[in-house]
Amino acid sequence: MTLQSDLNAAVAKVTADGSLLHRIVHGPADGGDSLVITEGGPVKTLARVVADAEALIANQAGDLTEAVVSAQAADQAARISAETADAQATLAALSAEAAAAQAVSNAAAQAVEAAVSVISDAANPRKVFFRQRILGLW
Repeated sequence: MTLQSDLNAAVAKVTADGSLLHRIVHGPADGGDSLVITEGGPVKTLARVVADAEALIANQAGDLTEAVVSAQAADQAARISAETADAQATLAALSAEAAAAQAVSNAAAQAVEAAVSVISDAANPRKVFFRQRILGLW
């Protein structure tokens, strides 16, 4: 080979590669021309790479939006659950207080009944006599 033929071969190769590079940089985002066939295999055009990236970002953004909405709903449900548990605890405490008040009221009623019984027994001389007899006081 001569220097001239080597130079002509190099220029032809650069011209062909320049054409491929031009198609990669300026090719469309979709269709058959969005892949440029090179010696190393198919290469996506720059517009196709950008379009694929934008589609991926849009898809991921939709998934992210769904995740945020789901997290907000879970947060709201947790707040409602906590408020319900708090209300149930308050109700249980009030029920316990009411039961204690009822027990005190019942005990007071029994004490009053016992006092009335003692007073009425003391007012009845026959009961006093028989009670003292049973106790061995007569």
